[in-house]
Amino acid sequence: MSEAQIVHAYEPEGLGYTWVAMAPLLRSDHDDIRASASDGPTRERPQRELTGFVSSQGLQFGSSPTDRPDTASSAPSRLGYVERSSAPLVEDFTIRFLSCLIRCVLNHAQPLNKTSPFVQYRDERLMYRTKQSEDRSKEFGAIDDGGVQVKYLDNSFQVAILEAVDEGVSTISDELLAQVVGEALALRLSGTSTVHREEVIAIIAVRYYVKILHLRITDVFLRRFEALSPNERSKDRTTFLPIKSTH
Repeated sequence: MSEAQIVHAYEPEGLGYTWVAMAPLLRSDHDDIRASASDGPTRERPQRELTGFVSSQGLQFGSSPTDRPDTASSAPSRLGYVERSSAPLVEDFTIRFLSCLIRCVLNHAQPLNKTSPFVQYRDERLMYRTKQSEDRSKEFGAIDDGGVQVKYLDNSFQVAILEAVDEGVSTISDELLAQVVGEALALRLSGTSTVHREEVIAIIAVRYYVKILHLRITDVFLRRFEALSPNERSKDRTTFLPIKSTH
């Protein structure tokens, strides 16, 4: 059974879970959210490195680490405090809120009297890497924060990738846009058959602000992208990546 069929078979899911997940994000100060988890000292999360195209020597393009620690606290140490996860709670709350919201829409917007395919929310973080090329300086990878996929038989086809940040503002910065574009390029260049050939949908969540980007990455653009150096500027319109966005 699909997730939508399971939800309707037992007890219809309402918006209550979504509002509960949104409540922590409505607090005016991020420190209130952090303090609610522990009164003891915590370790500061290292700053994200929002860079351009990087070498594939063990580096990732994007914000989500492959070995992201669990959000649960560990046992008390000899120093007398409880060590918490280094991941920001605001980002965790954002992912939880968007998960509830998207699930509510998908579970009630598609017909249930079918066997497949079903559109479902994906909790798993997926990593994409560009295929090996002669110019290794242009090889990079990316990890998303989840997404939306179509389940058909034993296959999963990716519909959208999710990127959640804890900046606390509704405006997408240049660094965040570059990060999302990098993830979309890594997805497109990964060569996997479970994604659309030219279209990439990215869902950006900043606390309870949500924006959807539609990126069209054609073969012509990829050829121009691979020919240019990262710092090279060009007025050729084929080197520009068209992006449509919700307001």
